[in-house]
Amino acid sequence: LDGKQRFMLIPPSGVSEETKIKPPFPTPCSIKLALKRYCDLTHKPKKKELIALESILHGGLDIENSQHKYVTLIDALKSCSKFQPNGNTPEKRLSIFLDAVTPHLQPRYYTISSSSIADKGKVHVTCSVVNLAPSRSGICSGYLASLRPGDKCAAFIRPSSFRMPIVSEKKSLPLVLVGPGTGLAPMRAILRERANKSGPFYSQVSSVCLYFGCQRPDHDHIYKQEMDQWHSCGALDKLEIAYSRLPENNGKKVYVQHLMRRPQDAEYLKSILLDKGGILFVCGATAMGRDVHDTLLEIFTSALKDNLKAEEQISLMRDQGRYIQELWSASA
Repeated sequence: LDGKQRFMLIPPSGVSEETKIKPPFPTPCSIKLALKRYCDLTHKPKKKELIALESILHGGLDIENSQHKYVTLIDALKSCSKFQPNGNTPEKRLSIFLDAVTPHLQPRYYTISSSSIADKGKVHVTCSVVNLAPSRSGICSGYLASLRPGDKCAAFIRPSSFRMPIVSEKKSLPLVLVGPGTGLAPMRAILRERANKSGPFYSQVSSVCLYFGCQRPDHDHIYKQEMDQWHSCGALDKLEIAYSRLPENNGKKVYVQHLMRRPQDAEYLKSILLDKGGILFVCGATAMGRDVHDTLLEIFTSALKDNLKAEEQISLMRDQGRYIQELWSASA
């Protein structure tokens, strides 16, 4: 088949409207576009996918040793340079390949790290490139890293989880931000808005504390210059940084939740969140979010002398939109 040839996905005949499955990607489109944009050719193939592949192209696939032999589907395809097509039509073989051999690419979600008020007409993304193997990077993160000024990419935008809870016009609330690594993204958007002295995060927030974490100051302390500027202009009142790989820590890893547990920080967070009804935004890895929740529960339990009441306070914060978490597992 010619890569420029266009095709369309249609449901089998006799399928009712109620049982029709939504096509995995929009068609008509060219075969080249389908393979490039909608098919995950770099995933590690499963045994059933290799069996389906061998059913349409009789080649020398080593299915029994596939776990060690084929790092990606492309590796499997390259190993079968002498494929002999079976009796199926080219269209049938393409249908089987798209349906049973290659999974379809799923969208990768990145929290926007720019402010629609301070950065009008622009969208900033904070992305860590995932390294999977020598000379191989994650599908989406590697693609984004390869883009150059003027390049176009397919993307869509959906509403953010981080928004100010409804407060009275005359009231402003303190805000605590916890965003280690690329979890800093939405916090950067909020702080850029405050530095611009505009929007609800400026007019309705009385003070901001940021807990940020990375490995070392000379390695992955992203947006350090901006942090200094936020602090100097008053957009950020309190900045706490956890460096997890400092040599002087003698191998002891320090994360944001460890800083939050320090007596002076625990007292501060109790005052801000429990006594003053402040807001807590958390963004980053799922495990970090769980640890921050456990730390918050410890602080509240210590203050209220009752674990059940502490749980109730955390639930109340969630219900009031004062405790929002945006968490993710590793994605390429």
